[in-house]
Amino acid sequence: MELYKGKYPISNHSEYVIDYVCDNVSGENYYQLVRLKDDAILCSYKSVISVKLYCWDIGIQKQKVAFI
Repeated sequence: MELYKGKYPISNHSEYVIDYVCDNVSGENYYQLVRLKDDAILCSYKSVISVKLYCWDIGIQKQKVAFI
C-alpha cells in the first residue's frame, strides 16, 4: 500500500488515480484522471462515469486505477 499525495492509500499496482476535486472558488466539482509517474492530468469530467469511459477508450485496465 502506498500513499497518494501523502494522504490517500492506494494499491502498489496503481498507475493512475481518479481524484475528486471540489473547487471552493467556482463551486464546480469534477473528477480527474491522474497518471502517477508524472502527475499528468489526462482528463477531467463532471461525471465519474465519463472518466471511467475515457479509461476504457484508451485501454487503461481497471486494476491499474485507484479511486481516492
